[in-house]
Amino acid sequence: MKFFSEYTKMSVQLDVVKVFALLMIIVNVTFGVLFFIQASNVRTIIIPPSFTSKFEVVGNRLDNKYFEEVGNYLSQSILTTSPGTVANSFNAIENFISKDPDVIKATKDYFIEQNKVIKENNIYLYKLNFIDKKKAVLNLISSEEKIVLNDNKLHLGWCVVDPKTIEKYIASLNEMGVDKITFIYADFSQKNFKINIEKLEKILINSSTQCGRSNIIKLETCKNLEQFMKENSDAYFLDFSNVCVDDKSEEIKTLVVGCEGGFSKKEREKFNKDFVVGFKSNLILRSETAIISASSKLLL
Repeated sequence: MKFFSEYTKMSVQLDVVKVFALLMIIVNVTFGVLFFIQASNVRTIIIPPSFTSKFEVVGNRLDNKYFEEVGNYLSQSILTTSPGTVANSFNAIENFISKDPDVIKATKDYFIEQNKVIKENNIYLYKLNFIDKKKAVLNLISSEEKIVLNDNKLHLGWCVVDPKTIEKYIASLNEMGVDKITFIYADFSQKNFKINIEKLEKILINSSTQCGRSNIIKLETCKNLEQFMKENSDAYFLDFSNVCVDDKSEEIKTLVVGCEGGFSKKEREKFNKDFVVGFKSNLILRSETAIISASSKLLL
């Protein structure tokens, strides 16, 4: 009897273990399924540069907003191409096109052809055929070479300030007729500020469209003021001086404007004192105020 009693007891314990093991298996499988579902439905919100709104990535699926934004971005990059922006326009879309060498070559050839067709000094007349919230259809009616430029040429050396400040005021400099801007990383410039030439050129294209200018400001960067001075020996410097910028308006073809904080002592020591000009005011101006004021005195 004792044997059967122990046997029965062990059988019950074994059944409990089996049930427990089965429950563990069910729990593990359930957690595995839930984890897989959760992992495949993780929402990633992305706001890439140059895009105007956010879109979502859920697992390996993209919502329609992504394709709409990419389409708008690519269209803008292609349709705003000018002779001075062909290379930048191609670079802007390169990551979105196929890696097939034939496709890349065909795309490059397209931009090269556009460079030949779109003459920098041409004015184009289009007829609007259709427009809605998302697109517009235009027909080219005529084109003619019509040079609209400021007779005075001014090259500005603008020591790098916050890019947002540059983006805000560069259109005004374009409308005044500034010929070229070199962004200089001076001693007091924050080295983490990166100048987005492509973005600035798009701002300038819109500015030229508004003011009727035939071209846009030429843009470049320079690693320091010393290098700029070597390449532009005739440059004047806007600083504190008894010589007013107005008095040198006929002579100044290149003018350097400091960043916030002005020029360092080391930089000032390299200035030719005969090439330093200032304003009649003793007030300290912001970099953007100084460059707008000086440009207007020299060009307008």
